[in-house]
Amino acid sequence: MSRVSMIVLVGLALVGLIVVVNAGVKIVVAQFRAPASAAVAPAPAPAGQDSAPAAVALTPNALLVRELIRSVMPAIISIVLLIPSTVAALSRNRPPEHQRWATAAISSIITYWLR
Repeated sequence: MSRVSMIVLVGLALVGLIVVVNAGVKIVVAQFRAPASAAVAPAPAPAGQDSAPAAVALTPNALLVRELIRSVMPAIISIVLLIPSTVAALSRNRPPEHQRWATAAISSIITYWLR
């Protein structure tokens, strides 16, 4: 692999990492700013004659955490695939076919996040 192609590959991998991290941060920020839906937010108990109304929990419940994990999981998987693909593409002791597949994986990840 020539020096120019290695520089291009490293640049491509860095751009991919920046794009994925940026998208992941945007997803997390959007999830925290979005209001909870009525199905997810707990409803207060009605007040009875002998009891006071129940307090609404202000901590995120399990459904909110699950939704956050589901929205961030594509970014996590992309980073997990981006790192070994970059290592495989840059290693000199790999066959050219492995390097081509690794470069294609990096390009696919970047294309997914830039669409």
